[in-house]
Amino acid sequence: MTTPADPCYQTPMRGDVRVLYVMGAGRSGSTIFDATVGSHPAMAGLGELNRMARQAWLRKEMCSCGERAVDCSFWSAIRDAWLAPGDAAIDEQVALEKSVERLPRWATRGMAARTANSSTFAAYAERAAALFHILADATGSQVIIDSSKMPARAMALAHVPGIDLRVVHLVRDPRGVAWSLRKRLERDLAAGVPKNSRIHPVWWTAAAWSLTNAQAELARRIIGPERSIFARYEDFATRPREVLERVCELVGVDPAPMAAIVNGEMDLRTRHLVAGNRLRMKGSARLSLDEAWRQKLAPGEIRTCRRVAGPLMRRYGYAA
Repeated sequence: MTTPADPCYQTPMRGDVRVLYVMGAGRSGSTIFDATVGSHPAMAGLGELNRMARQAWLRKEMCSCGERAVDCSFWSAIRDAWLAPGDAAIDEQVALEKSVERLPRWATRGMAARTANSSTFAAYAERAAALFHILADATGSQVIIDSSKMPARAMALAHVPGIDLRVVHLVRDPRGVAWSLRKRLERDLAAGVPKNSRIHPVWWTAAAWSLTNAQAELARRIIGPERSIFARYEDFATRPREVLERVCELVGVDPAPMAAIVNGEMDLRTRHLVAGNRLRMKGSARLSLDEAWRQKLAPGEIRTCRRVAGPLMRRYGYAA
């Protein structure tokens, strides 16, 4: 297994862009986490950057500023500085990310070494480093937040020269995730819902939750404990200061500005979050714990979660 001491893992160097990557299962609170941490003056929360090329620029999804990403002045400037004109360059970027950000490429020492030394990865690394440097220059921020969630993307970015990656493995009780994915959402671009949502059965959500979090644990082992932390959504929502202080320590910024942030509403319109939860389109948000699953899930669905996801639930401190 790859470790930070392996030659294919990039040691941070002077001039590297520090990136805080949020990984974990979907519907685990990454959007509110991104918005909250991104309220720090030294950090910029910009949403799920792995979806920029495909969803934002090809499918014309919305930015939290209220404009479509293709019309947003911020993201238009980023695109012009990053990619060649035309949809062909975007299609090429989507294909490149799809090829490199796959778990089998990083799951073992041998595969990681071969991937990191390939010409495909060289092209990917050049593009990835360029994007984060452009974002750092455009925002004037010390840390760029990418809440793409995919563990394989974290593994890939960890090997990119020019990026100093720090990772938060964010976990939410799978029963909360299951309830979130049981709600039907109708397509509404202005509200941040790009398509009709599918209702997922609880067994499927519990299995997907377990698989994704197991992959995230692998990613943390690859990236190293000194560059990653584990955080539960429930702790973040109820004791935000404790979690945020750990995040600030991880990325090396002063935690003092966080005190005011957690005590008031966050203005999401002043940011440019792309993709992610529809919360980003609400204009403002206040951090609060959502445990509606306790009243909404049927007893049989709760038992299904326990049967499928029980081992990891117990490991993460959820009564199973």
